[in-house]
Amino acid sequence: MRALHDEAAARGARRVWLEVIDRNEGAFLLYEKLGYRVVRELGVWSLAAYEDAAAAKEVSTAEAHARVRELGREREPWQRADGTLAHLADLRGLVTDTGAAVFRVSSVVQLMQIAGSDAETLLRTLRSHGNVSVLNLSVDDPAVDALRALGATTPVEQREMVLEL
Repeated sequence: MRALHDEAAARGARRVWLEVIDRNEGAFLLYEKLGYRVVRELGVWSLAAYEDAAAAKEVSTAEAHARVRELGREREPWQRADGTLAHLADLRGLVTDTGAAVFRVSSVVQLMQIAGSDAETLLRTLRSHGNVSVLNLSVDDPAVDALRALGATTPVEQREMVLEL
């Protein structure tokens, strides 16, 4: 790991980010020993499919993504970051008057980004497409309250950690 850190620094990286599952105490202790610090707690959320009357408006991905950016968000984890989304061709968008979401539908509905004060309407609309999965949503994200209200569960929790090089 130290050799990787040295190589990353030699290539101009200023930080190394990682996520560790909270139940993996051995890995967590190793990362702490190497100097990583916990930045935030994350949850992987699962919301069961349900036909719901709440309907956000489906729009182009570009429109929804622009609205997410406008509504302001903290830095997304790598799985849902703008750079990752730029490589996905099957994204879709939803908007309400006060919220927006970017998602994709495969075997499950993957919520990629969400912002604004209308998370519950957005999530109700998404779950009408199937079971919803949200990777690494910060425990203090406003959408967490809506997920809990709709009966979502967190089968996995993680810690996001960073090492300043």
